[in-house]
Amino acid sequence: YYYTTLDPVWQALAEDAVTRGLEEIGQTALPAREPLQAALVAVDPKTGEMVAMVGGRSYGQTKFNRAVDAKRQPGSVFKPFVLLAALSMKNRTLSSMVSGEPISLSTPEGMWTPSNFEDKTYGKITIRKAIEDSVNTATTRLADETGFKAVLKTARLAGIVSPLLPVPSLALGSFEVTPMELAYAYTTIASGGTRFERFPLYSVAEANGKNLITREVKREKALDPRVTYLAGYAMEGVLTRGTAKEAKSLNIYFPASGKTGTTNGNKDSWFVGYTRDIVCAVWVGYDAGADTGLTGAAGALHIWAKFMRSLYAQTGPLGIIPPRGI
Repeated sequence: YYYTTLDPVWQALAEDAVTRGLEEIGQTALPAREPLQAALVAVDPKTGEMVAMVGGRSYGQTKFNRAVDAKRQPGSVFKPFVLLAALSMKNRTLSSMVSGEPISLSTPEGMWTPSNFEDKTYGKITIRKAIEDSVNTATTRLADETGFKAVLKTARLAGIVSPLLPVPSLALGSFEVTPMELAYAYTTIASGGTRFERFPLYSVAEANGKNLITREVKREKALDPRVTYLAGYAMEGVLTRGTAKEAKSLNIYFPASGKTGTTNGNKDSWFVGYTRDIVCAVWVGYDAGADTGLTGAAGALHIWAKFMRSLYAQTGPLGIIPPRGI
């Protein structure tokens, strides 16, 4: 007997959200020689338990679990770790200014020059606006000023375990991670700084009841709760004014924090978001990396919103309580 942390009700809601969401966004996605896929991981930020996991469109069609085993570039859903590192420095607040003007940085391969979505240009903007509008130039400059090693360290503290290097493109999510990694790293933010060991299994027992494996959740205080609260506060703006403002039309009218992500050539569409009750990471894309034509808001956000609306069918979550010292 396998005793997992998965909640049967939440699992059913997650599977339904992925099925209905893929059907909906598949009508606007660019076609490829394979079906559009998705992965979803949901974690309870109070306990660290993985309560729902969907590894693809259909287990019957393919046994590959994209939630756990598919390593993809996270794109802009990595930016909150830049924000956390920046806010951990003295005299940095969400209203601190950063330049969004063009930037070029030296790398071993030569000069690296990031561009913004649709080549938009910016002057000086607040750190908060840089996150809300997902401004690549401003985020890169913020990471450069904070230190790429500090950004990498913060990502590690949050729970990213995949290989990373302290190079400029790190700030924009150039290194591959799994949906489960991102779900747990955002859980560290949602929990107020507590990092949980990835935890889908309680115990394994023989038919006679004898336990073969018994596990407990391992947790560790990793980040300052004031910093994680401010990062979450900034990410609320992503849904109300920023790149995920389409969430309103998807009936997300309650307080939630999150971040969109779109990788080069629209290979990966991401949305990772949370309330005080649940953290949910969603990835949409083709296994072979074909262009989906979908941004994070046009793809993954729709599945995330369906899942969250089904959880809060009659009500909405309570807001996250600010810690002392804000």
